[in-house]
Amino acid sequence: ESYIASIIMLEQPEGSFKIEDRTQPQEYKTANKSKIEELFKTYKFDDLDSWAIYGYGLGHFLNDLAAYFGLSSIAIFSFSLFFLVTVAKTEAAAITFLVGQIVDSLCTPLAGFLSDKFSSRLGQRTPWYILGYIIVISTFPFIFRVVHYGRVGELIYYPTFAGLFNVGWAFVQINHMSLVPSVSCSKSRRVLLCLFRLF
Repeated sequence: ESYIASIIMLEQPEGSFKIEDRTQPQEYKTANKSKIEELFKTYKFDDLDSWAIYGYGLGHFLNDLAAYFGLSSIAIFSFSLFFLVTVAKTEAAAITFLVGQIVDSLCTPLAGFLSDKFSSRLGQRTPWYILGYIIVISTFPFIFRVVHYGRVGELIYYPTFAGLFNVGWAFVQINHMSLVPSVSCSKSRRVLLCLFRLF
C-alpha cells in the first residue's frame, strides 16, 4: 500500500524541531506513525557546537583575505592593481585583472558541478576544498612579484598566475559555502554559520 505523507518540520526558537504529520485521512497517520518516527530518528539535524561554528568561520579566512587584496572582487582601487601599476610598473595590470575575472566566472559553476557529482573517502566537498587551498597558497605570492621578462613575458606571467589563483579561489568559495546546508537543517543555524563566515 502506497503512503504519501505531508510532514511539516516546525523549527522551535531553541533550534530544535517539532514534527507534524498533516496526512489525511487519520487512519494513515496512525498506521504509519512508527515509520515516520523511525525515519526522523535516523535523520541527523544538527549537532554543531560553538567550536564547529567558529571553525567554519575561520575556514574561509584565506579566501576573504585574498578578496581584500582585490584579486577576486571587482574594485577599481584594489591592492593588486595598485601593485601591478605602481610597483611592478607593468602594462599587464588590466589584462591580469580581466583574465582573473573571466576564469573565476567559468570555474565557479564548474566547482559546483564537480563537488556535486563526485565523492571520495574524504567526503564530497573536502577534496575540492583542499585542492583549492593548495592552488590559492601556491599562486598568491607569484602575483605580487616584480618580474622583468619583457612586455610579452609579463603579459603571459601575471595573467597566468591570476587565472590559476582564481581557479583555486572558486573551488574554496563554492565548496565552503555549500557546506552550510549539509551540516545543518536549522535556518537560524545556517544564518549563524554564514554570519561567522563573513566576520
